[in-house]
Amino acid sequence: MIINTYYKNTNNLGDCMSAPHHYIKELGDYMCDVRYLDRYVEFIETGGGKIDAIVFGGGGIIHHDSYIYFTNPRIENYKKLIIGIGNNMRTGRPWEYPEWLDGFDYVGLRDPDNPYTWLPCASCLSEEFGDIMFKGHGWVCYSHYDHLIPNTDNLPMLTNKKTPHEFSGVIEFFRKAEFVISNSWHGVYWAKLLGKQVEVYEPFGNRFDCFLPEHEELWTHQNCVDVYEEEIPKIMAILKQ
Repeated sequence: MIINTYYKNTNNLGDCMSAPHHYIKELGDYMCDVRYLDRYVEFIETGGGKIDAIVFGGGGIIHHDSYIYFTNPRIENYKKLIIGIGNNMRTGRPWEYPEWLDGFDYVGLRDPDNPYTWLPCASCLSEEFGDIMFKGHGWVCYSHYDHLIPNTDNLPMLTNKKTPHEFSGVIEFFRKAEFVISNSWHGVYWAKLLGKQVEVYEPFGNRFDCFLPEHEELWTHQNCVDVYEEEIPKIMAILKQ
């Protein structure tokens, strides 16, 4: 059994769609919210289940308080992999990658220039990214629901809160536009994958450093998919060891 763990119980659509098991079938469909991982592992162990590996991913789940998820003694003897997660520090706070990352069997982070492997969010593998070259027209706004963008120009607007639109609706919303303004990490990411011109509105965390101009060439859909095609065989080899 492979346990896939991330911010599963959340209203944030990006966090929900970032889990690699949605797109890599070999990871299976056992999943739990990272905040309750220790209880889930205990439940499986008590029931006599066999855990082969724990996969963390995706979302911005590396921050000052998240070490309790990754370093819990209950998971220390299991094979552990990180796929497509990133740092989630507020702007202005000092940041260094924690030493406990060195204890993982595979570390693929969505942050460019990280000291491990660059691996973008796995949602790039979704079949929703079909017609990449559709140009679209006009501006749209995609706001983080906890940090609402003032929509003074009355642009078409959605938030990253889970709604009936869900993922396919959001991708179609972006596809029809030429320009996107967003302060959602995944909003920026998905719009860039679709080839849109994107303005990051008042970034409120170091996570948005991913999208600095020097990293612009990384965020094409083809490049992100190519990275996964190279890294998935390495991940599978580790899981089979």
